[in-house]
Amino acid sequence: MDLKCTLCGQTHQLFPRSLAVLDLMAQGRSNPAIADRLNISVKTVENYLNYLTQELACVRQLVDQGAQLRVALVLWRQQHPQPHSPRLPHLSNLSNF
Repeated sequence: MDLKCTLCGQTHQLFPRSLAVLDLMAQGRSNPAIADRLNISVKTVENYLNYLTQELACVRQLVDQGAQLRVALVLWRQQHPQPHSPRLPHLSNLSNF
């Protein structure tokens, strides 16, 4: 999914699953809780977060300015709401996931 960034003006290609990880992180969930909810390993969650920080150079700039990485990613996601992917359940339905 391509998202036009309001912070840096670039278009970022993000996978629906990486957005799901990001959305759960924005809800305050830990990496193990995200892994459990999405039925993936904690290492896979970490890989998605690494991908996000590599893809989103503007987030790295926020981190360089002193923001915590998780906070910077959540702030980025709040600036870029997108429709939910049809391949993934809406986050409000993840309890059934």
